[in-house]
Amino acid sequence: MIRIPRSAALLAVAFGLLTAPAANAQLTTFAQFFQNAGGNPFSYTSTGTAGSGGNAMFGVNSLAIDFKYFSILGLPADLSGFQSAHLTFTSFTTLGPSNSGSGFDEIFNGSGVNSAMITITRDTPALEGTGSRTVLLQVIFTPFTFTGSGGSGGFSASSLSGTVSFSSDFLSFSAAVQRDVGLSFSSIIPGLARGPNGFFLDFTAAGTGTFSSDPVPTFIPEPSPYAMLAGAAGLAFFVLARRRRTAVSR
Repeated sequence: MIRIPRSAALLAVAFGLLTAPAANAQLTTFAQFFQNAGGNPFSYTSTGTAGSGGNAMFGVNSLAIDFKYFSILGLPADLSGFQSAHLTFTSFTTLGPSNSGSGFDEIFNGSGVNSAMITITRDTPALEGTGSRTVLLQVIFTPFTFTGSGGSGGFSASSLSGTVSFSSDFLSFSAAVQRDVGLSFSSIIPGLARGPNGFFLDFTAAGTGTFSSDPVPTFIPEPSPYAMLAGAAGLAFFVLARRRRTAVSR
């Protein structure tokens, strides 16, 4: 199995950032991922005819990746550094690509249950959460525009121009006023071309991605043993008091 050098993957992410629209100056990258093996796992498939009830889907199912958080204070040791994880990505459009100065643009207009979704799950539960915390990041967003030519392409989505939501078992995004996501694709086979049905010819690609927000999310710490004991004692007191009130009323 061929392993993609980490430096090459981060260069691909940089390409995606360069092609992304201008964003808030305070926007900070808080996470990135890249494939931990070679190949073209991302796939674009279309059915029917664009604009006449047809659709195209672009995504990947259970891709092994290396994932890393950045710029987040208070991360425990097991969440610092690169995480072994798996990624799923689904997206949906009824629109075919149009020609642009850089090659092709295709708007992915899925919404509601067809909104684009990225889910990144840790291969093993973290030490925090007694085995119950595994989702490193989930992103739901709509719409986005895939832009590419030849054998490369990418997209970005921003809460400034659409809907982007972040969630995680480990992070809180409650203070975020802007959320951005970007994926960059290389080794697109065959090269991008419009088929007779109005969509791209089906293709596969390698990919990497980056996630940003303003401000960066905060780590959700494990409740302290004292807080857990206090909560348990409070619950026991409530149950006991309720039983006493019930007995008195009889």
